[in-house]
Amino acid sequence: MARKVFISVLGSTNYGECFYKKGEFKSAKVRYIQEATLDYLTKNEEWNENDEVLILVTDGDDGSKIKNWLDNGHINRDTKSIIELNGLKTRLENLQLPVQITPIEIPDGDTEEEIWQIFEKSFEQVEDEDELYFDITHGFRYLPMLILVLVNYSKFLKNIKVKSITYGNYEGRNKETNESPIIDLLPLSVLQDWTFAAGDYLKNGNIQPLQDLANSNLQPILREAEGTNIEASRLKQFINAIANCVEDFQMCRGMNIVQATNLKNAKPGEVKSIIKPLTPIIDKVKSEFDCFDSDKNVNNGFQAAKWSYDNGLFQQAATILQENITTFFCLRHNMKIDDENKRKCVNKAFNIKTNGNENNLDKWKVDIELIPLIKEILLDDNLNNNEIIDAFSNLTEVRNDFNHSGMRSRRPPMKPSDIKKNIKKCIDVFMRFTSNQTIKSPDRFKSNNCNPILINLSNHPSANWQPAQLEAASAYGEIIDIPFPEVDPTGDEEYIQLLCNEYVAKVMQYAEGCKPVVHLMGEMTFTFCLVKALQAKGIECIASTTERIVSEIGADYREVQFVFAKFRKYI
Repeated sequence: MARKVFISVLGSTNYGECFYKKGEFKSAKVRYIQEATLDYLTKNEEWNENDEVLILVTDGDDGSKIKNWLDNGHINRDTKSIIELNGLKTRLENLQLPVQITPIEIPDGDTEEEIWQIFEKSFEQVEDEDELYFDITHGFRYLPMLILVLVNYSKFLKNIKVKSITYGNYEGRNKETNESPIIDLLPLSVLQDWTFAAGDYLKNGNIQPLQDLANSNLQPILREAEGTNIEASRLKQFINAIANCVEDFQMCRGMNIVQATNLKNAKPGEVKSIIKPLTPIIDKVKSEFDCFDSDKNVNNGFQAAKWSYDNGLFQQAATILQENITTFFCLRHNMKIDDENKRKCVNKAFNIKTNGNENNLDKWKVDIELIPLIKEILLDDNLNNNEIIDAFSNLTEVRNDFNHSGMRSRRPPMKPSDIKKNIKKCIDVFMRFTSNQTIKSPDRFKSNNCNPILINLSNHPSANWQPAQLEAASAYGEIIDIPFPEVDPTGDEEYIQLLCNEYVAKVMQYAEGCKPVVHLMGEMTFTFCLVKALQAKGIECIASTTERIVSEIGADYREVQFVFAKFRKYI
């Protein structure tokens, strides 16, 4: 289990007493913000003896160790007598916290060298996987900057998580009630995380950091306003939709790209951020997909090739681009885009044009039944464009060079710079060529795959099913597993509806062109909502029933087994 570590700098000022407040929490009347913050944190989360409180103190006669860590550190200016006050050490001990409390001596920080010493000393205290809680109320003016740098440095090197950054605003206290707010500064760190993650995506196409942030627990940083759970859910769905699109590009999923299977979910309406300054960052990520069509459109393939090239996925760019040209000609000639023989005809037509043997059937080397279709494609006016023929041929050469790692005895390997130039040139040629020839015909996108399928949407993968259940499932066709979502127990009805919409879309991706039945088992309110939605689309939903067998084992133990009985329809 990760260790919780609270880190705070103790100043040397003789602090005044006040009540600190955060939400419904109100501290006792205290001098030290550390005392109030730890009281708040340990009441809201479970801390134990493995966790640690680190108080950074300065040494010397005027340092915070003498002045505020130990008892009776201040002198009355007028009488020169000792002011009898408990130091922070005593105050924390009186709280009887179930944690280790350790003072860490640091230099005063008057020079650049001492600032680096403070940084290194702080970093030394952090262990791998720690969960850090910072209080930055007291200390040096550069402390917030040092903390932010320490946070990012530790995230990278020690994989820590920042759970809290707080500031006790004593100067902003209510003079009548003597109450001071504890201000939550964690959203500033979170905003920085999102900024870095969005930058990584926009520059390199790496969506994983954004997806990790969206799928993490956003609850601690939600604004205290109505609808924030819904906004968080929408943001998560949007980022996950982008991730699905990126995966399509990375894995060259041409059918998904052209049919906008995931692209339609990556072009939502308004997506509000849970941190207001994050909105422009989300808008910038959204704008990346403005050039894509949320409906079925072959031009999505060309845009995907360009996106892949711009993000350094050069092999994917070449593959998607050439296959999409084949798709483009399939659609022009009213052929299904996943018919392997039809695609071969298009590629053969390009090959014939490239080699200049369109009038020599003996050199075509194709099955006789394909000849009429190849002749039809050869009559396409676009195949009289030498620029198109050359670009297609260049792409073939690039793909072969990629696929064989440049290790072909008959041809010297292409230089990386030449590969990139060739791909860029081909993208420009084909996008210019197709800019005025948009083809958008859903009828010709339909897959040949109309097989029956059983979509298993549950917490029990079909690989773990009992033989009897697998045998019963075989009557429904091929099994496709979709993991059941983690349903937030605090989510409201609108949250359930949004989650339901997301999973309807997932099911429909597999259902298109097939005969689906959905095996649905899980959290009751979500399951009920999803069953209704799928049934409204004419999709049959089933549940699995089991027999509960109890065996007595000794006086105090029972063994319970659940044995599959049958599949039963939701009615």
